[in-house]
Amino acid sequence: MKNLTIVRHAKSSWASATLDDFQRPLNERGLRDSVTMAKRLLAHHLLPQHIVSSPALRAITTAQRLADILGLSASAISTDSTIYEASNDTLHDVVWGLSDEYDDIMLVGHNPGLSDLLRSLSAGMVDELVTCAVVRLQFDCDAWHNIDLHAGKVQFSDYPKSHKEG
Repeated sequence: MKNLTIVRHAKSSWASATLDDFQRPLNERGLRDSVTMAKRLLAHHLLPQHIVSSPALRAITTAQRLADILGLSASAISTDSTIYEASNDTLHDVVWGLSDEYDDIMLVGHNPGLSDLLRSLSAGMVDELVTCAVVRLQFDCDAWHNIDLHAGKVQFSDYPKSHKEG
């Protein structure tokens, strides 16, 4: 059994027109939302063994904040430069190339690629991912390269504004 948690990076800042897209940081809402979503994952006992992130600042910061709350060490995060601005086909290659050492991996990246990936891997209807949305898919296989299209069963789906924290 393989579990893939797909996370779109949290809300980023557009405050500086001089920053390259790759260097855009999270804004205050993004910083809050990443903690909110990590706490929701914890409440459902959904803990990845490893996180693979785009190296873009807003994505890697999201990954690091999630890892902190989930109790994962910095060594549990790796980056893959092909995730940034990746097409659906490129993201399939990323997933199919994941290490079978891990049965539960979180992938942190960007739209539109992640939403396209989710639609192609999921067995059900999936909406466009909003910032900091989290969807966990379960696959009935023992190797990442054996994942079939439309075979993922949605085990968890949530986003920051889905309900009020209380």
